[in-house]
Amino acid sequence: MTSYLATLTCAQAIQVGRANVEELLQLLPAKFLEGPLSGVRDSEPESKDEFKNAFDQLSLDGEGDPKERSWGKVRVRSGYHECLVDGVVPVPVRAASHAASRPTEPESLLTEIVLDLGRPPMAFFGTKRQYLCSDRSITVDQEDIDSIVGSEGVGGYDSFGTDNRAGIPGCLHRISAMKNREGMIYGLTLRVGRTVAGTAHMIGDILFGMPTKSVLVMGEPGSGKTTIVRELARCLAEKENVCIVDTSNEIAGDGDVPHPCVGLARRMMVPSLPDQARVMVECVQNHTPHVMIIDEMGRSNEVAAAQTVKQRGVRIIASAHGDFRKLMKNKQLSGLLAPLQEVIKPGGIPKTKRIGDPTFDVIIELRRDDPNDWTIILDTGLAITCVLEGRPYATQRRTRDSAGQVYMEMGRSCSENKY
Repeated sequence: MTSYLATLTCAQAIQVGRANVEELLQLLPAKFLEGPLSGVRDSEPESKDEFKNAFDQLSLDGEGDPKERSWGKVRVRSGYHECLVDGVVPVPVRAASHAASRPTEPESLLTEIVLDLGRPPMAFFGTKRQYLCSDRSITVDQEDIDSIVGSEGVGGYDSFGTDNRAGIPGCLHRISAMKNREGMIYGLTLRVGRTVAGTAHMIGDILFGMPTKSVLVMGEPGSGKTTIVRELARCLAEKENVCIVDTSNEIAGDGDVPHPCVGLARRMMVPSLPDQARVMVECVQNHTPHVMIIDEMGRSNEVAAAQTVKQRGVRIIASAHGDFRKLMKNKQLSGLLAPLQEVIKPGGIPKTKRIGDPTFDVIIELRRDDPNDWTIILDTGLAITCVLEGRPYATQRRTRDSAGQVYMEMGRSCSENKY
C-alpha cells in the first residue's frame, strides 16, 4: 500500500479552512478599513456549496475502517539519531496533489479586532498589535459600536446571550461585548474564526488507532484549540455519529445550519453557559452519539457531566484552557483529569492520591506561538500518578516542518512535585 503524508499548501489551508474575513470587515465603519485592514482579504469559494465541495475533496480515503487505510510517514527523533518510520501515523484525509508546506504562520493572519469606546481601534495579527488608523486622534465612538451591533450580520443587542457573545449566521466569527452596569455595550472584540483542514493527521494514530480514548486539547487563549476541535469533529463524523455540544455556537458557527467545516457532525446548541452540563447529558440520552465534541470546558458541573458521559461509553473530544500541570492544581477542574483526594499517611503526613480512572485518556498541549508544535501525554492516569509521586512522566513532542513532515520526539517531563 502506498504511503503518503496528507498535508495542505498554505493557500489550501487558508482557502479550504474558510474564515471569510470580509464578512467580519463589512461590519466595520469605513474609516477603520484604510490602515492595516485594507489588504486583509482571504480568498474564499464563491458559495457555500463550493466551500462544502472543497471539504468533500479532503474526505477519508477509501472504504472500510480508517485504521485499514493508507498510513503516513513520521520521523521519530531519538537522541541524536533520526529514522524514518513508515506506518506510525494513519492519515485521515486524502493527500493533496500539491507540494506540502507548513500552514501559514500565525503572525501573518488577522486574529481579532478590538474596539473600545474613546480609544483608537486596534487589530491583532497573531500576537502583534497594530492600530487601524495612522491618526491616533481617531477613536471609537458610541455610534461606531451601535452601527456594528445593529448591523444585519449581528442583529442588535438582543443577539448577545448571557455569555455576551454573538455571531454572524453562516460564519465562524465571534463578536464579544463588554457592557456597563446599565447593560450598554462600550467595547467589542471581533474574533476571526478559521478552520484549517489537514491538522488532524498530526494525531491520526490517536483518533483512529485508539478509538475508545477520550482526548482533551489544552492551551492558552488563541492557541488554536477550537480550530483543531473543529477538524477532529469533521474527520470523526465521516464514520461515526458525532454530536457537538456547541457553547456560543463557536465550533459550528452561528445559525441553525452547521458550518460545512464540521462535515456530517451534528450540533446541539447551548442556551446559556450554566446549561452546558445539562445539554451534555441530554445529548447522550436523546441522540446516542459515539463521540461528543465540547469546547471550553471550565465549570465544575461540566466536570461531573463529562464523567457521566464517559461512564456511559461515549468518547469525548474537548478543549480547556491551561496545561496539564495547571489543571491538576485547579481543585475545581482537576476532575477533568481524574478524581483526586487528600489522604493522611502514617505520621500525619498529608498526600494527594488518585482515586479513579481519568476522564480524558490523552492530553494534547498547544502553544500559542507555534500551532505546529504539540506536546502529547498518551497515558493521563500514569502521568497523574507520576506527578503525585514526584517522578517524571512520558511525553511526546510532535512538530510539523515547512515540508509538511511530522516529527515525533520522545521525552520526559521534569519531576517537580508540589502536591
